[in-house]
Amino acid sequence: MELTSLYNIAEKENIKIYDWQIEDVNGMYMNYNNINTIALNYNRLGTYIDEKCTLAEELRALLHGRNLSRFF
Repeated sequence: MELTSLYNIAEKENIKIYDWQIEDVNGMYMNYNNINTIALNYNRLGTYIDEKCTLAEELRALLHGRNLSRFF
């Protein structure tokens, strides 16, 4: 999957992506009161592949958690 496709999925799902200087991590997702965001530490993401893998992992975790919460 292309990196632009991942950003398109985030936009379609209304997930904001921020550049945030997080110590010792490449990225993280946040879900609070149905507000979904992903913070990426672009300073730590050295390559296109790092950015793509990190964004894919954070999207997966966020969307999976959001889908599971429908059952509880």
